Amino acid sequence: METVDLSNLDILVFLVYVAIFCAIGIYFSRKTKPQAADYFLAGRSLPWYAVGSSYIAANISTEHFIGLVGAAFIYGMCVSTSEWSSVIAYTFLIWLYIPFLMSSRVYTAPEFLEKRFNRKMRIYFALVTLVVNIFGFLGPILYGGGLVLHALFGINLNLAIILVAISSGFWAICGGLRAIASIDVFTIIIMVIGGLSVTLIGLNHLGAGAGVFEGIEQMLAANRGIPDFASQFIDEMVPHILKGDSAGAPYGRLSVIQPLNHYAVPWTHWVLSFFYIGLWYTVINQHMIQKVLAAKDIYHARLGMILASILKLLLPLIVVVPGLIFFAMNPPMPNYPLASSEELELIHELGLSHELEEESHLLDPNDTTLIIEMREGPEVVRAAHQARAGLLPEGEAVIALQKMSELRFAFVSQWSNKSYILLILDLVPPFWVGLLMAALFGSIQSTVGSVINSTSTVFTMDIYRVFFRPRASELEEVRVGRSVGGLILILSIITAILLAEVSRVNLFVFVQTLFVFFAPPFSAIFLVGSLWSRVNGHDAILAVKLSVSFAILLKVLEFGLPEALPSALLPFANQGALVWLVAVLTISISAWMTHPPPAEKTASGLIVRLNKSDFSDFSGGNSWLRSVTFWWLICVLAMFLLIALFSIVL
Repeated sequence: METVDLSNLDILVFLVYVAIFCAIGIYFSRKTKPQAADYFLAGRSLPWYAVGSSYIAANISTEHFIGLVGAAFIYGMCVSTSEWSSVIAYTFLIWLYIPFLMSSRVYTAPEFLEKRFNRKMRIYFALVTLVVNIFGFLGPILYGGGLVLHALFGINLNLAIILVAISSGFWAICGGLRAIASIDVFTIIIMVIGGLSVTLIGLNHLGAGAGVFEGIEQMLAANRGIPDFASQFIDEMVPHILKGDSAGAPYGRLSVIQPLNHYAVPWTHWVLSFFYIGLWYTVINQHMIQKVLAAKDIYHARLGMILASILKLLLPLIVVVPGLIFFAMNPPMPNYPLASSEELELIHELGLSHELEEESHLLDPNDTTLIIEMREGPEVVRAAHQARAGLLPEGEAVIALQKMSELRFAFVSQWSNKSYILLILDLVPPFWVGLLMAALFGSIQSTVGSVINSTSTVFTMDIYRVFFRPRASELEEVRVGRSVGGLILILSIITAILLAEVSRVNLFVFVQTLFVFFAPPFSAIFLVGSLWSRVNGHDAILAVKLSVSFAILLKVLEFGLPEALPSALLPFANQGALVWLVAVLTISISAWMTHPPPAEKTASGLIVRLNKSDFSDFSGGNSWLRSVTFWWLICVLAMFLLIALFSIVL
């Protein structure tokens, strides 16, 4: 793949961004006091715009710019579900959980679980948090960031991962949450401006001189399957998207409401996602909720989440629509973008170097790729060609085409991670490339910084202080937090390099699959435990053990004996919903059969008990512009309008 030919203006724009970024980091790092509350929670002083900006900046990363754009290229508009359904999760956080979480005055979500249940529950969740943050957040994020540098500048992928990790993790380790949140306010502005510019440039390109609105028409037509290349690709990929369906079955790429057997986002995701993943990700996922715990007060925490809701509604314009645009471009694909160094060497030895310069259209099922031939053997490709030409018996032809289709889907899933980068290479003019480099770097830095800070917080407060030094001074806690942050960064680099070597999946799907595996048990326990005072620590532990065992069983069946599962349980989202239900039933039945917990486990701040004052909207006046309720209603209405647009109108 060719690298970007950067202009002096691009370099200048990026360097200006880095200079401002570093100046903000230096300023607020100096203001950070050597105290635990200041380092880990910014002294509980963040205003609403810092809470909302930092919350979303921590959420947006290479999973979005790399993974989600690629997922939209494969699946269509439906991947917006994970963004727009966040408004539902934020609603519960705003009105139900912010008041009592902030009144508990805890540093971490595991600490809250000990207060509500027992120490064993705290340790379980702390360990899960450490594992998920390293392998489910930081590893994939650094891998995606490495892909960006590798694709743009031709840097060795492993070296690119290391460079991204060091440059992104520095301020998190040195400056703590105050520096991270302050940088995020600036970063989110750059990400929104830079991201929207790619969408507009892409639509204008599709318009072929007739403007953005013509580009929208072309994008919609391609994603409806009107051109031959689009309809052929959709028909071929349906069995891999709608589990149990056959090739040629109808599939709406523009709809955000998909059948129950959709692999990535079935319609149940809209209805149940808050319960089996949203509650964990939004409320008890440390690297997100830490921003809320650091807010000045309940009003600023709530208004910050309103800003986060607005940004979430806007996000698909930045990280989903570009995938639809790229699909409509019917992108030509070099035959070698995913070849390993060993494969390239073998290609040269076999005298096939001239084929490296040839391009095929990725969406055309009649095109083959040199890499598939090298990895699987030419007989696989030859058999598929013979089947299409009617030269094989019907049974053999079906098997041959299915095999080739599976290989193509796996190839496209990996190749799609490059969609956003290729869009930049093909379309973006000078100056904007520099701005986009800044936006991509900012998205990586924000998430890496937040995850490092939150993970070191969990280790320091829930492992080190509990098992090693219960009476550690605040200065010692800050030192431990910084040291652990460096160790976490090293482990994440190793994880990212392993992903770079072995991953053959779309980055977005990989991350979502991990989340859906870990999240449901803890989402169920937190929900039932926060609403029902009868639940005790024994009930919670039992629910974790049974539901995690059930989740493992589902994964074993999915990959080892898929025919034993109904097609509706092959999508990982539906598995997550079922695991959540098992956890809810277990904890509820156990609670009826065991004694209620002692009074201190259900005290104020540990069980949701809403008061009239919890719904106060205003701060310093009664203007509707300051009303949490007003802006929340606007966000909910906008979400339903977007659902209607991309499920009924289009």
